[in-house]
Amino acid sequence: MSQTAQKVTIIEGNSQASATRIINDASAENKNLQITTQAEVYKAVGTATGQTPKDTLMEYIYYTQIQHLENPQLIIGGKNAIIGH
Repeated sequence: MSQTAQKVTIIEGNSQASATRIINDASAENKNLQITTQAEVYKAVGTATGQTPKDTLMEYIYYTQIQHLENPQLIIGGKNAIIGH
């Protein structure tokens, strides 16, 4: 293998290693953001509804699953509410 070919191989290897590191860093940042956001949603649900997994697990699960809906709308504490679409 010529010196030029060796240099190309080294450059390609370094590039692949760098790309892998960047992808792994981005993936870790994405996971961290997801966890942080989900924790904020759980806290907001608890604050808004008074629901906790300890006391009212099924209701808590219902309200926390709203975060996965597209364009969710939630009415809390409405008396005689008429809900339409």
